[in-house]
Amino acid sequence: MDQSFPSLTDDAQLAEESFWPSFTDILTVIVLIFLMAMLVLLLRNMDLLSALQQSIAQKEAVFAQSEQLKQHNTELQQRLRQQQVSLQQARERYQQATASLEQLTQLAEQRAGQLRKLQTSVLQLQQQLEMQQQRLQAQQSELQRREALQQRLETDYQQLTARLGEARASLARQQNLLAAREREIQTMKEAAALQQREQARMTDLLQANVDQWRARAEAQGSKLMQMQDAYSMLQQRYLRLIRPARSPRNKHVVEVLYTMRQGTAVYGLRQDSASSWQIMPLAQLRQSLQALKDRYGKKLYVRIIIPDDSPLSFNQAWEFTHRMLKAYDYYYQQ
Repeated sequence: MDQSFPSLTDDAQLAEESFWPSFTDILTVIVLIFLMAMLVLLLRNMDLLSALQQSIAQKEAVFAQSEQLKQHNTELQQRLRQQQVSLQQARERYQQATASLEQLTQLAEQRAGQLRKLQTSVLQLQQQLEMQQQRLQAQQSELQRREALQQRLETDYQQLTARLGEARASLARQQNLLAAREREIQTMKEAAALQQREQARMTDLLQANVDQWRARAEAQGSKLMQMQDAYSMLQQRYLRLIRPARSPRNKHVVEVLYTMRQGTAVYGLRQDSASSWQIMPLAQLRQSLQALKDRYGKKLYVRIIIPDDSPLSFNQAWEFTHRMLKAYDYYYQQ
Protein backbone atom coordinates (compact mmCIF):
# COMPACT_ATOMS: atom_id res chain seq x y z
CA MET A 1 0.00 0.00 0.00
CA ASP A 2 1.34 3.41 -0.92
CA GLN A 3 1.87 5.67 2.13
CA SER A 4 2.95 8.83 0.19
CA PHE A 5 1.00 12.04 -0.28
CA PRO A 6 -1.94 11.88 -2.62
CA SER A 7 -1.16 12.81 -6.14
CA LEU A 8 -2.31 16.20 -7.27
CA THR A 9 -1.39 15.53 -10.95
CA ASP A 10 -1.69 12.68 -13.24
CA ASP A 11 0.62 9.76 -12.98
CA ALA A 12 2.64 10.75 -15.97
CA GLN A 13 3.61 14.07 -14.60
CA LEU A 14 4.28 12.44 -11.24
CA ALA A 15 6.75 10.13 -12.85
CA GLU A 16 8.58 13.00 -14.44
CA GLU A 17 8.27 15.72 -11.85
CA SER A 18 7.97 14.01 -8.49
CA PHE A 19 9.89 16.78 -6.56
CA TRP A 20 7.60 19.82 -7.11
CA PRO A 21 4.37 18.61 -5.61
CA SER A 22 6.02 17.96 -2.27
CA PHE A 23 7.65 21.43 -2.33
CA THR A 24 4.28 23.00 -3.01
CA ASP A 25 2.82 21.23 -0.04
CA ILE A 26 5.71 22.43 2.12
CA LEU A 27 5.13 26.00 1.00
CA THR A 28 1.46 25.58 1.78
CA VAL A 29 2.32 24.41 5.28
CA ILE A 30 4.76 27.32 5.70
CA VAL A 31 2.12 29.79 4.62
CA LEU A 32 -0.32 28.26 7.08
CA ILE A 33 2.32 28.53 9.83
CA PHE A 34 3.00 32.12 8.84
CA LEU A 35 -0.71 32.95 8.95
CA MET A 36 -1.04 31.32 12.37
CA ALA A 37 1.98 33.28 13.58
CA MET A 38 0.48 36.49 12.20
CA LEU A 39 -2.77 35.66 14.00
CA VAL A 40 -0.90 35.10 17.27
CA LEU A 41 1.01 38.37 16.79
CA LEU A 42 -2.21 40.23 16.07
CA LEU A 43 -3.79 38.84 19.23
CA ARG A 44 -0.73 39.79 21.24
CA ASN A 45 -0.72 43.27 19.70
CA MET A 46 -4.35 43.70 20.65
CA ASP A 47 -3.53 42.72 24.24
CA LEU A 48 -0.58 45.08 24.21
CA LEU A 49 -2.78 47.85 22.78
CA SER A 50 -5.36 47.30 25.54
CA ALA A 51 -2.60 47.33 28.19
CA LEU A 52 -1.17 50.49 26.59
CA GLN A 53 -4.57 52.18 26.70
CA GLN A 54 -4.96 51.24 30.38
CA SER A 55 -1.46 52.56 31.07
CA ILE A 56 -2.31 55.83 29.30
CA ALA A 57 -5.52 56.13 31.31
CA GLN A 58 -3.56 55.50 34.51
CA LYS A 59 -1.00 58.10 33.48
CA GLU A 60 -3.76 60.59 32.82
CA ALA A 61 -5.28 59.83 36.25
CA VAL A 62 -1.86 60.21 37.86
CA PHE A 63 -1.37 63.48 35.94
CA ALA A 64 -4.77 64.75 37.18
CA GLN A 65 -3.87 63.76 40.76
CA SER A 66 -0.53 65.52 40.32
CA GLU A 67 -2.32 68.67 39.16
CA GLN A 68 -4.62 68.47 42.16
CA LEU A 69 -1.64 67.99 44.45
CA LYS A 70 0.07 71.00 42.84
CA GLN A 71 -3.05 73.11 43.34
CA HIS A 72 -3.35 71.90 46.95
CA ASN A 73 0.33 72.70 47.52
CA THR A 74 -0.24 76.16 46.08
CA GLU A 75 -3.17 76.72 48.45
CA LEU A 76 -1.10 75.45 51.37
CA GLN A 77 1.71 77.84 50.42
CA GLN A 78 -0.76 80.73 50.28
CA ARG A 79 -2.14 79.75 53.70
CA LEU A 80 1.40 79.48 55.01
CA ARG A 81 2.19 82.97 53.76
CA GLN A 82 -1.01 84.27 55.36
CA GLN A 83 -0.11 82.54 58.62
CA GLN A 84 3.36 84.10 58.46
CA VAL A 85 1.83 87.54 57.90
CA SER A 86 -0.59 86.97 60.81
CA LEU A 87 2.31 85.81 62.98
CA GLN A 88 4.26 88.94 62.10
CA GLN A 89 1.27 91.11 62.93
CA ALA A 90 0.83 89.25 66.21
CA ARG A 91 4.50 89.86 67.02
CA GLU A 92 4.07 93.56 66.26
CA ARG A 93 0.96 93.73 68.45
CA TYR A 94 2.84 91.92 71.23
CA GLN A 95 5.69 94.43 70.97
CA GLN A 96 3.20 97.32 71.05
CA ALA A 97 1.45 95.75 74.06
CA THR A 98 4.82 95.33 75.80
CA ALA A 99 5.68 98.97 75.16
CA SER A 100 2.25 100.07 76.39
CA LEU A 101 2.69 97.90 79.49
CA GLU A 102 6.03 99.54 80.24
CA GLN A 103 4.49 102.99 79.82
CA LEU A 104 1.57 102.02 82.07
CA THR A 105 4.00 100.67 84.67
CA GLN A 106 5.97 103.92 84.65
CA LEU A 107 2.75 105.93 84.85
CA ALA A 108 1.55 103.73 87.74
CA GLU A 109 4.84 104.32 89.58
CA GLN A 110 4.50 108.07 89.03
CA ARG A 111 0.90 107.97 90.22
CA ALA A 112 1.95 105.93 93.25
CA GLY A 113 4.57 108.59 94.11
CA GLN A 114 1.99 111.34 93.71
CA LEU A 115 -0.41 109.30 95.83
CA ARG A 116 2.17 108.99 98.61
CA LYS A 117 2.77 112.75 98.47
CA LEU A 118 -0.95 113.40 98.63
CA GLN A 119 -1.29 111.03 101.58
CA THR A 120 1.50 112.90 103.37
CA SER A 121 -0.21 116.23 102.61
CA VAL A 122 -3.54 114.87 103.85
CA LEU A 123 -1.92 113.67 107.08
CA GLN A 124 -0.34 117.10 107.59
CA LEU A 125 -3.66 118.78 106.91
CA GLN A 126 -5.38 116.45 109.35
CA GLN A 127 -2.80 117.28 112.02
CA GLN A 128 -3.24 121.00 111.38
CA LEU A 129 -7.01 120.58 111.49
CA GLU A 130 -6.77 118.75 114.81
CA MET A 131 -4.59 121.57 116.19
CA GLN A 132 -7.09 124.16 114.98
CA GLN A 133 -9.92 122.17 116.57
CA GLN A 134 -8.02 122.04 119.87
CA ARG A 135 -7.45 125.81 119.71
CA LEU A 136 -11.11 126.35 118.89
CA GLN A 137 -12.14 124.18 121.84
CA ALA A 138 -9.85 126.19 124.12
CA GLN A 139 -11.30 129.45 122.84
CA GLN A 140 -14.81 128.11 123.26
CA SER A 141 -13.98 127.20 126.86
CA GLU A 142 -12.64 130.72 127.42
CA LEU A 143 -15.77 132.17 125.84
CA GLN A 144 -17.97 130.04 128.09
CA ARG A 145 -15.98 131.21 131.10
CA ARG A 146 -16.41 134.84 130.09
CA GLU A 147 -20.11 134.35 129.45
CA ALA A 148 -20.45 132.85 132.91
CA LEU A 149 -18.59 135.90 134.30
CA GLN A 150 -20.91 138.21 132.39
CA GLN A 151 -23.95 136.38 133.75
CA ARG A 152 -22.57 136.74 137.27
CA LEU A 153 -21.99 140.46 136.61
CA GLU A 154 -25.52 140.87 135.32
CA THR A 155 -26.82 139.03 138.37
CA ASP A 156 -24.80 141.32 140.64
CA TYR A 157 -26.11 144.32 138.72
CA GLN A 158 -29.66 143.24 139.15
CA GLN A 159 -29.09 142.64 142.85
CA LEU A 160 -27.49 146.05 143.20
CA THR A 161 -30.32 147.70 141.32
CA ALA A 162 -32.88 146.00 143.56
CA ARG A 163 -31.02 147.08 146.68
CA LEU A 164 -30.71 150.58 145.27
CA GLY A 165 -34.46 150.81 144.70
CA GLU A 166 -35.21 149.58 148.17
CA ALA A 167 -32.66 151.89 149.88
CA ARG A 168 -33.10 154.98 147.64
CA ALA A 169 -35.46 156.68 150.09
CA SER A 170 -33.32 155.99 153.13
CA LEU A 171 -29.91 156.01 151.51
CA ALA A 172 -29.94 159.29 149.56
CA ARG A 173 -26.52 160.08 150.87
CA GLN A 174 -25.15 157.07 149.06
CA GLN A 175 -26.37 158.18 145.60
CA ASN A 176 -22.97 159.45 144.57
CA LEU A 177 -21.36 156.18 145.52
CA LEU A 178 -24.12 154.28 143.76
CA ALA A 179 -23.71 156.41 140.62
CA ALA A 180 -20.00 155.68 140.67
CA ARG A 181 -20.79 152.00 141.04
CA GLU A 182 -23.22 152.27 138.15
CA ARG A 183 -20.55 153.91 135.98
CA GLU A 184 -18.09 151.21 136.91
CA ILE A 185 -20.69 148.55 136.07
CA GLN A 186 -21.46 150.27 132.75
CA THR A 187 -17.76 150.39 131.97
CA MET A 188 -17.46 146.71 132.81
CA LYS A 189 -20.49 145.99 130.59
CA GLU A 190 -18.99 147.92 127.73
CA ALA A 191 -15.69 146.14 128.24
CA ALA A 192 -17.50 142.81 128.40
CA ALA A 193 -19.52 143.67 125.28
CA LEU A 194 -16.34 144.76 123.47
CA GLN A 195 -14.60 141.61 124.57
CA GLN A 196 -17.63 139.55 123.48
CA ARG A 197 -17.59 141.19 120.03
CA GLU A 198 -13.87 140.53 119.76
CA GLN A 199 -14.43 136.94 120.84
CA ALA A 200 -17.21 136.59 118.23
CA ARG A 201 -14.92 138.06 115.57
CA MET A 202 -12.14 135.65 116.52
CA THR A 203 -14.64 132.77 116.54
CA ASP A 204 -15.87 133.70 113.05
CA LEU A 205 -12.29 134.00 111.85
CA LEU A 206 -11.38 130.63 113.32
CA GLN A 207 -14.55 129.08 111.88
CA ALA A 208 -13.66 130.51 108.43
CA ASN A 209 -10.13 129.08 108.76
CA VAL A 210 -11.56 125.74 109.83
CA ASP A 211 -13.96 125.78 106.88
CA GLN A 212 -11.10 126.59 104.51
CA TRP A 213 -8.94 123.79 105.89
CA ARG A 214 -11.92 121.45 105.80
CA ALA A 215 -12.64 122.38 102.18
CA ARG A 216 -8.98 121.84 101.32
CA ALA A 217 -9.01 118.49 103.10
CA GLU A 218 -12.16 117.46 101.24
CA ALA A 219 -10.62 118.58 97.94
CA GLN A 220 -7.46 116.64 98.72
CA GLY A 221 -9.57 113.62 99.72
CA SER A 222 -11.50 113.89 96.45
CA LYS A 223 -8.23 114.07 94.52
CA LEU A 224 -6.96 111.10 96.52
CA MET A 225 -10.10 109.09 95.63
CA GLN A 226 -9.69 110.03 91.98
CA MET A 227 -6.05 108.96 92.06
CA GLN A 228 -7.03 105.69 93.76
CA ASP A 229 -9.71 105.06 91.12
CA ALA A 230 -7.23 105.82 88.34
CA TYR A 231 -4.66 103.52 89.96
CA SER A 232 -7.32 100.81 90.29
CA MET A 233 -8.22 101.17 86.60
CA LEU A 234 -4.55 101.03 85.61
CA GLN A 235 -4.07 97.95 87.78
CA GLN A 236 -7.08 96.28 86.15
CA ARG A 237 -5.75 97.12 82.68
CA TYR A 238 -2.36 95.70 83.66
CA LEU A 239 -3.96 92.50 84.96
CA ARG A 240 -6.02 92.23 81.77
CA LEU A 241 -2.85 92.53 79.69
CA ILE A 242 -1.12 89.66 81.47
CA ARG A 243 -4.22 87.49 82.05
CA PRO A 244 -6.38 85.71 79.49
CA ALA A 245 -9.25 87.75 78.13
CA ARG A 246 -12.58 87.59 79.96
CA SER A 247 -14.83 85.21 78.00
CA PRO A 248 -18.24 83.60 78.56
CA ARG A 249 -17.05 80.36 76.98
CA ASN A 250 -17.78 77.30 79.16
CA LYS A 251 -19.30 79.66 81.77
CA HIS A 252 -22.77 80.05 83.28
CA VAL A 253 -23.90 83.47 81.99
CA VAL A 254 -26.36 85.64 83.94
CA GLU A 255 -27.47 89.12 82.91
CA VAL A 256 -27.98 92.01 85.34
CA LEU A 257 -30.10 95.05 84.38
CA TYR A 258 -29.38 98.50 85.80
CA THR A 259 -31.24 101.68 84.76
CA MET A 260 -33.07 104.69 86.16
CA ARG A 261 -36.83 105.34 85.83
CA GLN A 262 -38.42 108.54 87.15
CA GLY A 263 -35.46 109.13 89.45
CA THR A 264 -35.57 105.61 90.93
CA ALA A 265 -32.92 102.93 90.34
CA VAL A 266 -34.25 99.75 88.69
CA TYR A 267 -32.48 96.38 88.98
CA GLY A 268 -33.24 93.15 87.12
CA LEU A 269 -31.87 89.63 86.71
CA ARG A 270 -32.30 86.86 84.13
CA GLN A 271 -30.57 83.54 83.53
CA ASP A 272 -30.36 83.79 79.74
CA SER A 273 -31.30 86.09 76.86
CA ALA A 274 -34.46 84.10 76.03
CA SER A 275 -36.09 84.53 79.45
CA SER A 276 -37.76 87.70 80.79
CA TRP A 277 -36.30 90.12 83.34
CA GLN A 278 -37.02 89.63 87.04
CA ILE A 279 -37.25 93.13 88.54
CA MET A 280 -36.11 93.16 92.19
CA PRO A 281 -34.54 95.43 94.84
CA LEU A 282 -30.78 95.72 95.11
CA ALA A 283 -30.64 93.61 98.29
CA GLN A 284 -32.54 90.75 96.65
CA LEU A 285 -30.34 91.06 93.55
CA ARG A 286 -27.24 90.69 95.70
CA GLN A 287 -28.73 87.64 97.45
CA SER A 288 -29.54 86.00 94.09
CA LEU A 289 -26.07 86.69 92.71
CA GLN A 290 -24.47 85.38 95.91
CA ALA A 291 -26.51 82.18 95.60
CA LEU A 292 -25.41 81.78 91.97
CA LYS A 293 -21.81 82.45 92.99
CA ASP A 294 -22.02 79.80 95.73
CA ARG A 295 -23.46 77.36 93.20
CA TYR A 296 -21.21 77.96 90.17
CA GLY A 297 -18.12 79.48 91.80
CA LYS A 298 -15.54 80.42 89.18
CA LYS A 299 -17.91 79.37 86.39
CA LEU A 300 -20.21 82.39 86.91
CA TYR A 301 -20.06 85.05 84.15
CA VAL A 302 -21.94 88.26 85.00
CA ARG A 303 -23.03 90.47 82.08
CA ILE A 304 -24.14 94.01 82.99
CA ILE A 305 -26.92 95.38 80.76
CA ILE A 306 -27.45 99.18 80.74
CA PRO A 307 -30.01 100.39 78.14
CA ASP A 308 -28.90 103.01 75.63
CA ASP A 309 -31.70 105.38 76.68
CA SER A 310 -30.82 105.12 80.36
CA PRO A 311 -30.31 108.53 82.12
CA LEU A 312 -27.44 107.09 84.18
CA SER A 313 -24.12 108.95 84.10
CA PHE A 314 -20.90 107.28 83.08
CA ASN A 315 -19.58 107.30 86.65
CA GLN A 316 -22.77 105.68 88.01
CA ALA A 317 -22.73 102.97 85.35
CA TRP A 318 -19.01 102.30 85.78
CA GLU A 319 -19.21 102.18 89.59
CA PHE A 320 -22.14 99.72 89.55
CA THR A 321 -20.46 97.52 86.91
CA HIS A 322 -17.18 97.50 88.83
CA ARG A 323 -18.88 96.58 92.13
CA MET A 324 -20.98 93.78 90.63
CA LEU A 325 -18.14 92.23 88.64
CA LYS A 326 -15.67 92.48 91.51
CA ALA A 327 -18.14 90.84 93.92
CA TYR A 328 -19.54 88.01 91.76
CA ASP A 329 -17.87 87.58 88.33
CA TYR A 330 -15.40 84.71 87.92
CA TYR A 331 -12.77 86.93 86.30
CA TYR A 332 -12.35 89.03 89.44
CA GLN A 333 -12.32 86.07 91.85
CA GLN A 334 -8.90 84.76 90.72
